Formats: sequence, structure tokens, C-alpha cells
Amino acid sequence: MSSELDHLLPGTLSLRICDSKAALVQAVTASLRDAVLAAVQQRGEASLVVTGGSTARAYYPQIAALDLPWQRVQITLSDERLVAADHADSNQRLVREQLLQGRAAAARFVPLVIERDSASDRGHDAAGGLVGSIAEGTAQHLIAAATERLQTLARPFDLVLLGMGADSHLASLFPGAAGIEAALDPANPALCCTVVPPAGVEPALPRLSLTLAALLDSRRILIVATGLAKRDAFERAALGHWPLPSPVQALARHARQPVEFIWCR
Repeated sequence: MSSELDHLLPGTLSLRICDSKAALVQAVTASLRDAVLAAVQQRGEASLVVTGGSTARAYYPQIAALDLPWQRVQITLSDERLVAADHADSNQRLVREQLLQGRAAAARFVPLVIERDSASDRGHDAAGGLVGSIAEGTAQHLIAAATERLQTLARPFDLVLLGMGADSHLASLFPGAAGIEAALDPANPALCCTVVPPAGVEPALPRLSLTLAALLDSRRILIVATGLAKRDAFERAALGHWPLPSPVQALARHARQPVEFIWCR
């Protein structure tokens, strides 16, 4: 159901409150189904941006079971941790194991990072994650390689599916991260950027993330979250009350397409 807050939310933002996790899963699954069917009917193909995170585990199996023309669907990620593809913290691994199964295995998946992109002269920790900050040369290489792959996808994206943190971050666009202002600039032509999360973010791993401009190059954006802390963060950031530059506030200012926050306790 829609929220009484809708009339207060700026821009194209809206809030849909679900009364259970099952209802949230149903809402997300139906939204993605409708976006894919409309795109394939109108343009012959569909392009999706999907997310990592724990909430996605609840709805990816249901999406994977949808009877859709998956062979005409292209999928990429909103962000990726700079770890091996089989690492427990890899968003690519989550998508491959939870979404690209059954019928959905026919979709074309375009990862942001592949193994050779991450090769550098810097060390790795025992779990396979890149340690320390991202060297400038490594960052430029990661961005160039990801940009080349992203440019093979149909854009505008038909649907961008995001999670959100209690700090109001979307993708890996963290309030307080170094360089976040450039990443949130809608005039920035870059499709992606490297991000070192601020202190306290877990997992404490460097990331590659789509920029705000890339997220805005879409027909519809869904933000899916659970819990009171995340609803509070969404509302505060959307209404301009977050103390640091926030991607939610940036969407409120710059989005022209529908941006729907789907939430349950």
C-alpha cells in the first residue's frame, strides 16, 4: 500500500509499505516481471541492474522462477566488492547462486568485475579481499574495464533494483566516503567509480559502484529494504535531513523516472 508520506516526498519518490516479507517479495517480483515483459514487447530486450545484500536473498529465487523470455534479458550489478568471484562477500556470487538459476540462467550476465580486472601488485588478505586503499592505476583499470562491459548493455536500463543501508547508501555510494560528491554529480559522465567505504562499514572492502548518473540512466528505480532503521534513513535522506551527501537525497533532486521505496518491517 502507498504511504501517507507520499505527498511529502520530493520529486518522483514514493513509499510502498508491505505488511510482511512475503508481500514485499511479491511486490518486487511483480515489478521486475512487468518491467521485463514491457521492455521485451516494446524493444525486443530488457536490461536490468540488480543488487547484492541480504534482502535480495529473499526475492531472487522467486524472480528466477518467473516464466520470462530470459534469453532476451541482460543483467548487471549496481556494485561489487573487490574480492574473488567465489568469495562469500562477492555480489556476483550471490547473483549467480540465487538469481541466475533455472529459467533465469538463460539471461546474459555482465559482471562489473572479473578476475583479471583485480590483478595488481597489491596484496590480498587471507579471505581473498584486496587490502588497503585502491591504487590510482588499479582504480583506473577497474573503471575502464567495467565501463567497456557496461557499454555493451542496452540503456536506459529498464529497471534498477537496489538495496539500501541504514546509513542511506545505495549501491556502494556511501555518505562520507572519499569522492562521494563526484560520484553523486548527475553531470559526471563516468558510469562507475571505485569506493573505499568509510570507517565502520562492513564488510570493510573496497568496491566498484555505478555512479548516480548511471543509476539515473534508467526507466524505473526500486529501492527495497526492511526494518525501521532503514525506513527512517530513507525518509530523513529523502527529505534532506541527512547530515552528509546521500544518494537518496540525490535521487530526490535529480530523478525524473519513478523511484519507489518498497519496505516492510
